[in-house]
Amino acid sequence: MEVEYRTCILVVEMYSSGGDLHLELPTGEKEGPTNLWEIGPHETKSVMRLNFMGREENNHTAFIRIRTNKSQENEYLILPMEVEVTKVPGIYAHAGLLDFGTLRTHDPPETLRLNLINSGLKSVHVTNIESSPPNPAIQIEFRPIKLSSDITRFTTVAFITFTASKAVSPKQWSGKIQVRTKNSNYKLTVPYSANVLHGSLIHEHNIIIIVLSFAPDSSIAPQQTRSLFSLDFHPNSTEFSFSTNIRLYTNASDFLIPLICYNGKLKLIAEIPEV
Repeated sequence: MEVEYRTCILVVEMYSSGGDLHLELPTGEKEGPTNLWEIGPHETKSVMRLNFMGREENNHTAFIRIRTNKSQENEYLILPMEVEVTKVPGIYAHAGLLDFGTLRTHDPPETLRLNLINSGLKSVHVTNIESSPPNPAIQIEFRPIKLSSDITRFTTVAFITFTASKAVSPKQWSGKIQVRTKNSNYKLTVPYSANVLHGSLIHEHNIIIIVLSFAPDSSIAPQQTRSLFSLDFHPNSTEFSFSTNIRLYTNASDFLIPLICYNGKLKLIAEIPEV
């Protein structure tokens, strides 16, 4: 499915196979506004939530079929789904992988929640959570917690933070998070992954001249400085002081360039003392 990257796409059709896989709006409501289905260029957006009812102990396979306003006739995006249903009680994670995505060396740390559910009949005391192997790029914020028996609600037990600047080797881009409890029968291992791009796109903070004429296929070689675009600014009395950001999209990642304008004048605010 080829989509022009400068235009929005609209999800016009989405359905699942099988009776145990249900589609729900992210808000949980029965209806939503039309703009819920619009996805802008370079945008990641939640448009649907999946709910699987495990009726039988087995490995289940299903799929989601999606069609947009850019799809050709009889053309669909197919998302396969694999679910394992077991009667064995234990603790399970909300996601099978903690995916930190693509990060650049100088990006701020990325934090994900570790959400667990206890399918057993008794509460489980989570005593320790650690990375395996030890990784200086991984920080874990955790306190011992009692995980109640509840198959309908996930509980946040830890915050896992990945710092790209500390991941100097590709070996540090992936690993496992191990969850330990007082009961040796209740153990869990959750893999994590990140894609680290060394270096960054640096702009001159004091000289920003931004875009009216911009070539989308412009490229910058490593260690190269290049002017890509320019911006005309026509201030008026109501918009002379403001702060905003310009988002630059690249094949590696996207970058925020702050744009701040002010008139440099002091504003006097008189305060009347209380009598």
